[in-house]
Amino acid sequence: MKRCWGGLLAVLVLCMPLQPAAGAQYRVSTENLTLRLDEQGRIVGSTVGPTKVARLLRASTVLDGCRANGAIVAKRLENGGVEFSSPLLCADHRTGTMRQRFLPADGSIRWETEISFDCAPWTTPLATTLRWPATSQASFWTAWMLGEEKWEDPLEPRPFTKAAWDYGPYFGKGISLPLASVLESQPDIGISLVLSPEDPLLNVTLGTEPDGSITFRRLNCRFGNGRTVKFSADLVPHEADWRGGLRWMVHRYPMFFDPPNPLASEMAGTGAYPTWFGPIDADHLKQIAFRIFWAASYDFPYVGMWLPPVGDNDTWQVPLLDRDLSKLPYRPPEMSIAQLEDRARRVREAGFYLLNYFNCSEFQARLKGSEAEDSSAREEQLWRAPCAFLRRKLADGVWRDAGGRESYGGWNGTIITDPAAPHFQAYLLDQARWHNRKIPDASGICMDRMWWASGSLKGKWAMESVDFGGDDGVGWYEGLPGRYFGEAFREFLSKLGPVMHDAGKVIFYNPCMAYRLECYRDVDGFFDEAWPENVKGAFPNLNGVALLALRKPAILWTSNGSLIQGDPDSFFQRHLLLGVYPSAPFPQNDHMIQPDSSIDAQYMAYGPLMDAMRGKKWVLAPHCLEIEGQAAKANLFAVPDGWAVPITFGPTNGTVKVVLRNIQGLGEALNCDAHVPGIQEPQAVQANFRDAALTLQVALKRGCAMVRIKRANPTGR
Repeated sequence: MKRCWGGLLAVLVLCMPLQPAAGAQYRVSTENLTLRLDEQGRIVGSTVGPTKVARLLRASTVLDGCRANGAIVAKRLENGGVEFSSPLLCADHRTGTMRQRFLPADGSIRWETEISFDCAPWTTPLATTLRWPATSQASFWTAWMLGEEKWEDPLEPRPFTKAAWDYGPYFGKGISLPLASVLESQPDIGISLVLSPEDPLLNVTLGTEPDGSITFRRLNCRFGNGRTVKFSADLVPHEADWRGGLRWMVHRYPMFFDPPNPLASEMAGTGAYPTWFGPIDADHLKQIAFRIFWAASYDFPYVGMWLPPVGDNDTWQVPLLDRDLSKLPYRPPEMSIAQLEDRARRVREAGFYLLNYFNCSEFQARLKGSEAEDSSAREEQLWRAPCAFLRRKLADGVWRDAGGRESYGGWNGTIITDPAAPHFQAYLLDQARWHNRKIPDASGICMDRMWWASGSLKGKWAMESVDFGGDDGVGWYEGLPGRYFGEAFREFLSKLGPVMHDAGKVIFYNPCMAYRLECYRDVDGFFDEAWPENVKGAFPNLNGVALLALRKPAILWTSNGSLIQGDPDSFFQRHLLLGVYPSAPFPQNDHMIQPDSSIDAQYMAYGPLMDAMRGKKWVLAPHCLEIEGQAAKANLFAVPDGWAVPITFGPTNGTVKVVLRNIQGLGEALNCDAHVPGIQEPQAVQANFRDAALTLQVALKRGCAMVRIKRANPTGR
């Protein structure tokens, strides 16, 4: 017998009749989930799934150092929800109020929390804990980056253990999405706790315990001054599949996963970051799935002035920065807007896409305070004097530490800047408009260096994570107001997005250590600068950016050929599995992989496989993919003309059986073939559609194949 999981198939499991949880006074229900709550607003029981499996789920939200101080008032709501209001007594005799609402929603139960205090501003951790009864059938999954010694597959659930992760950073243990899932294989049920990416997510940690406990802790939230602080989370029921929570999250928050400009999907491919723009071997590049040039030509006058306010044929001196770029071929010592547009036109005519360099967090101002003033600089030429220009025009953008000192921890000793500061932000937006107007053949910009929002507010860049010269209005840092870079960036991107997208341009971003979903709502794709050799080849960046880019293109930095030479198959196959492109060898790539005949041969071998996943969007249907006997790792992507199935880490020259199910339109698509490494022409794949499932017999080479399944209606998705 079978029952429906959100319109898709799941196994019916016979279960014992529901026994009411002790102390349960209230009930809130949505499809496939009922929560039972006690008089204090704590979750004390549940039924999950189409067959209403009873589980002694317990969950609550508490403020550290605070307790209820009086009667808790419960109120039933007209929509089937319930609200609890509790007076609070906290350390130092602070008093406040916590209000919690549990509301039926689309595929979830919404858990809203509001906290207010009338005292002076302060902060204390807010902890939301969910405890699922741990059994041998229960496992845990989150959007982990993993990896300390070697790469680890982020799609594999794990047993409950005592563990902790920070939300955002790639160093240490990190996660890139604010989600945690419990999966119970028998009777095929699961539940996810998802924090809203629309909320401020300043400093969030996730912890688990062997008893099945999951705790999200929100740190640095500002309470007091009569403000009502609001947080939202959802409890999401689904099947025992890591895809379940992700599926709901993509459906509920599409604006964080879909590229605002559809052009981004066509741009997906390998890419380069060159200081070199001589003749292009277009045929070779297309054979290795190449698409994007991120211009690292250092053609701006100085860091922070990305395109000067001059005529098209006026020239300026290009900077040397920390390396002698003047010795590179095809790089003139002077540049003009006309030259930049000519470069973009040549790239476009060759069939590729050029992204101009952009950065919102650094400025070349190495002289401090009054030393930087140059009173002789005339107003019309002020842009040529970076220190004077910053001090006279953009002073509100200077980043300051808790002692009021300027932060000079940027690239090549530059000053760190705050993109939410009004005057500096207006300047950056004008720079973007100037790019759109003067370099029309460029496809957009790629923004650099997001590590100031690395997430944990600790470690190497802790001082630069908060601008104490600004105020985001939501955080409390070291006993002071300030502006967390993630919030500053989010506010700036909400303004930059329309400027670029309304002009038909894209925004790509280099998250570079900061993997935080809420920061990238207005971003179309990723070009991620990663240094796997710094983390012993564990590639946590690969996992982090892949889960941010479920429906967006992503390129991951390949810093040098040694990452490939030792084990090229593992290198390419982990990229294919997660739908992420490696960057490609190209002449004069800046601190990135250079051309080499043996490396180029590996890119040629895997080029057709990478081409086949262009425009990919992860398929997250329940139990949609199975490899018989777990003989290989695989994933499933929707692509414009059907589906792509990367099969990786399988038997070297063996055959694997693949079963696809629960996918609309699959029965109409029996035109299947596969690319394997080292063979340019696709190979035939035996396919059989029966009982709503497509079964494939796929022959592998080097343990890998990229199956292509053509749909009858290529415009479908």
